[in-house]
Amino acid sequence: MSDVVNGMSITPFHFMKDDQIDPNDNSEILKKAIEFIFGNFDFPRVLDLAGRNWPVSKAITYPNKPIIGSTIQNGRISATAGFTGEAIFDFRQAAEGPSSSGTSFKVFNVIFNGGGPSPGQNYAPSAILLLNTHGVKIMNCDFQFFGSHIIYDQTTRAACEVTVESCKLNGRDRLGDGIRLLGTDNEIRGNLVSGCDVGIYIGGSTGIFNNHPYACNTAIQDDSGYSIITGNYIDNCPLRTTIKQENAKIISNNKFLCVSTDTYTEEGVIVAKPDGANRILRNIQITGNSFYCPSGTLQMTAIDTSIGTLSGNSSGFYMVNNVAQGIGEQSSHPKHHVPISASDATSVDFSGKTPFALRPYRGNAYLAKNIAGVSVPAVTSYLPTTHAIDVVLSEPGTGQIIVEADTNNPFL
Repeated sequence: MSDVVNGMSITPFHFMKDDQIDPNDNSEILKKAIEFIFGNFDFPRVLDLAGRNWPVSKAITYPNKPIIGSTIQNGRISATAGFTGEAIFDFRQAAEGPSSSGTSFKVFNVIFNGGGPSPGQNYAPSAILLLNTHGVKIMNCDFQFFGSHIIYDQTTRAACEVTVESCKLNGRDRLGDGIRLLGTDNEIRGNLVSGCDVGIYIGGSTGIFNNHPYACNTAIQDDSGYSIITGNYIDNCPLRTTIKQENAKIISNNKFLCVSTDTYTEEGVIVAKPDGANRILRNIQITGNSFYCPSGTLQMTAIDTSIGTLSGNSSGFYMVNNVAQGIGEQSSHPKHHVPISASDATSVDFSGKTPFALRPYRGNAYLAKNIAGVSVPAVTSYLPTTHAIDVVLSEPGTGQIIVEADTNNPFL
């Protein structure tokens, strides 16, 4: 063991002779190995799982602060029938973990098996359960057959700095979330998530980049006030975002594929969920996204009014430069026209053309073609009180009244 103490990687075999290993349960061996690498030494160590399968019958717990930089890597851990505990790795710490820079620990290239492939073979509810940790990295791992939240960090404070990257997560029967992080300052990048209730759930400010959630009830649920969601391939399930009193959100350059429409209960691809009455859409950007819905039955946006309502007003909200096929296009700066014939007044209705049922705050109107008279009449538009903008001409005209509207009220 001297080489191991001096910094070399270890395997679980260091903690028991081969003829003493129970081929059906390695829970105690793995617990001893993890306690050793997470122990109070002055340098990080590596637990290498030696590329083999390690069956476990109960949760492997570690309630103390792990040394910064330790790694668990290269193998498979499988829950067995009769598994007891809430997760294969239950690393909920009794006190706050390290809050300085650096990685608390890393899990790399490990396959987690929560049960069997057949219905009812649900053994371990979760794979990795965290609390009061800091800077945990979970990378290049494979998770399969879990019936609850697969990766779940219950920490709600700031600066959790969890990274989940390049993992494949398969839930069972859409019973739990694939990645569920409650704290802030996290990063979720390049993961494939399926078979979950919610593919990716965030409760605090987080960057969500280049993931592919599919076959879930909800692709991404953003309950934070501050987030960046960009470059994701969101496949046949909606994105849900909570609207708070104060927000700073970016939803950009994502691809929304909506071939099957079964999960879009509000008939919108991006669903806003206000957390109180008369919330204002404030400081949110939805730009550069691609929407495809061959059935033609969905809108870009919808509202979940289960716990709150939107006021119909916005300030600093921009939904522009998106492209769509087979789906109702919406914009915070929509352009619409109506015909007019020898008349000096009309109304241009923007119902369905603004996101989240916003009312246009103002609009610039002009007459595209005048046939009735020689002169082109002056056009005046009035601030709307509904989704329609009233337009008045200085004299009767014939042609198309075009209005370029804006939903943002700069005085809110």
